[in-house]
Amino acid sequence: GDQSEEQLRNVHPQRQTFEFKLGKGDNKVTLTSNFDAGNMSRCEQGDSPNHFNIWISTDSLPYYKYTGLRTWFYFAVKGVERGRNLHFSIKNMNFQRSLYAA
Repeated sequence: GDQSEEQLRNVHPQRQTFEFKLGKGDNKVTLTSNFDAGNMSRCEQGDSPNHFNIWISTDSLPYYKYTGLRTWFYFAVKGVERGRNLHFSIKNMNFQRSLYAA
């Protein structure tokens, strides 16, 4: 059936949208994971307007809530002018041995 956006957020907490100001003026950036396979549970602006701290949900949400595995992220960024660099820190990703193996 038809579910409200709030109901879907409760079922899929990894689907979120956040909007931030980029410095002075009216420039805004939107970070969203509100799409199929998106994964970003929380986002905060960091020490500078171009830095964002991101927390991800466990991999198996909404099917298994307590696996503890956080191995992937998937989000979109909108509203950034060409040439502007943004920095992202994934704060709670599990260590991935295969990413660093020779």
